[in-house]
Amino acid sequence: MDYEHTQKAPLAYVLVAAALAALAIAWVGRDEPAAWIVAVGVAATLVLVAAMFSHLTVRDEGHCLAIRY
Repeated sequence: MDYEHTQKAPLAYVLVAAALAALAIAWVGRDEPAAWIVAVGVAATLVLVAAMFSHLTVRDEGHCLAIRY
């Protein structure tokens, strides 16, 4: 049986927008080192999560069902 489907996630765009907002907060709070570090860390985490979950592929490999992010 041949089946393969890739689903794209629009949530990635929302996460990137939130990361940009976090970078804007980091820019505003650049005089406060702790706030800057936290905001940049949040932005980096959001970009990483957006990249990891931007698409989902499901494929039937005959003996098993493969799911790839």
